[in-house]
Amino acid sequence: MNDFPQLSQECLLLCPPPPAQLDQQEPTVHEVATAIEYGHKIKSLRLTSKAVTDEDVVHVEIWSKNSLTKFVRNLPESPGGIGGGLGGPESPGGGGPPESPEGGPAPPAPPAPQEPQGPPDWFIQFNNNFNNNFNNFNNNLNNLNNNLNNLNNNFNNLNNKLVALNNNQNVMTRLLNNLQDSLRAVHQNSFARDQNRFAVNLDDDLVPLHNDNNAAPPNFPGTRGDLLGLSANRCNTLLVFYGQPRGVGAVACRHMLARFLGLP
Repeated sequence: MNDFPQLSQECLLLCPPPPAQLDQQEPTVHEVATAIEYGHKIKSLRLTSKAVTDEDVVHVEIWSKNSLTKFVRNLPESPGGIGGGLGGPESPGGGGPPESPEGGPAPPAPPAPQEPQGPPDWFIQFNNNFNNNFNNFNNNLNNLNNNLNNLNNNFNNLNNKLVALNNNQNVMTRLLNNLQDSLRAVHQNSFARDQNRFAVNLDDDLVPLHNDNNAAPPNFPGTRGDLLGLSANRCNTLLVFYGQPRGVGAVACRHMLARFLGLP
């Protein structure tokens, strides 16, 4: 059998099949040429369209080669010569055919055996060219796949570098934000200490200092009198908030906190 191969639906839509061969065992010259031309067209489309797969190309190649093989196999053989030429030994009566021992004419000699004939030279040349072209096509396809893999690897490497760059940018942004907070805290604390050094009376207001994150503490004492009334635990809570060591006893804690806040 030499039925037309089953191809993908996308391939058939892009390249409709040729008319069916009338006799699949004895295709005509035109049908063989059509099969070969269809195979070349499928190969060309494989390079430019994803609708044609490698499997489609292989199926069409086998079908076209089978068509060509069946055509060559059915070619008529050339007539062979017949043994026993006309110039055999002469009979006694002249130049007639030799006689048999019984006196009658000798039977004709059997035809010489004919050597089996191989495919014609043009078919061998065509088949070699066809195989070479198919091998070149496979090599080009492999090279294309390798190039695509290299492109994909390069894309992944670039994407990894972009991710690393984005991470570095995030780190730099956090560092910059921390630095800005520290600078704002330094500015705020310098201003607060300048104001707090004038708080000599119990009802004088106090300006809160900020920590390294530029945050003000909760429940900051509003006046000098409020600070002098803080408990040891409350003083230590404020000292820890500012990153200062803890004190022992209410009087010592108040003194440490007042000195940190810039009070006289």
